[in-house]
Amino acid sequence: MRVMIDSNTFLSGIVFDGMERLLLRTLVHSDHVLLLAKFSVSEVERVLRRKFPSMIQDYEDVLQSLDAEILPLPDKS
Repeated sequence: MRVMIDSNTFLSGIVFDGMERLLLRTLVHSDHVLLLAKFSVSEVERVLRRKFPSMIQDYEDVLQSLDAEILPLPDKS
């Protein structure tokens, strides 16, 4: 199954220990494919660097473990 989550869910899964983290862990240990919009990835990185700089390595580890499919930004048209 292909699963798409928004930036808030992704960020919460990295920073907080709750249902969102459980979702990310489930995705890591499954055959599901995580879809992330490029905009969401950029937004999560920006928020982490500003508010949770100590979590950057965790974020990079999670992103690599998920082997997520990053969807490109839409055309300006």
